[in-house]
Amino acid sequence: MVNKNTSIIFIKYSPNFYHKAMNAQKFFMNWERYPISSPIYKDLSLPRCYNCQGYQYKSANCFKKIVCGKCSGEHDWNICNDDNKKCVDCVFANQQYSSGYDWNYEAPGPNCPSTLTTQKFLEVESIMELANGTTTT
Repeated sequence: MVNKNTSIIFIKYSPNFYHKAMNAQKFFMNWERYPISSPIYKDLSLPRCYNCQGYQYKSANCFKKIVCGKCSGEHDWNICNDDNKKCVDCVFANQQYSSGYDWNYEAPGPNCPSTLTTQKFLEVESIMELANGTTTT
């Protein structure tokens, strides 16, 4: 459980900055220095399966049907000849949740609303784990 005299600060930063902060055992924010007493690192990157285009696992562990990341068709990304790009994540979100996302780009797009929503969900889940003291280091 969390000590009542301890603050939990959730910081999102690059692996490079993380290693620098851990080596120094402190970080700076708003001209203040904060010691790092018991850091908990959780990788919030989204592993992507390039077989089905899903998240949270890699293609070596996938048993779903193949989905093209360029056009959302049922073929391998590497052999796609379709010029009509469709983000499979946004197509799925629109079908399942009526999200209304634009899908005229290849998955995963850097500003894909479906991917950004999934990333935010992972961050909130991590914060809840920290607050409840259930996270693993």
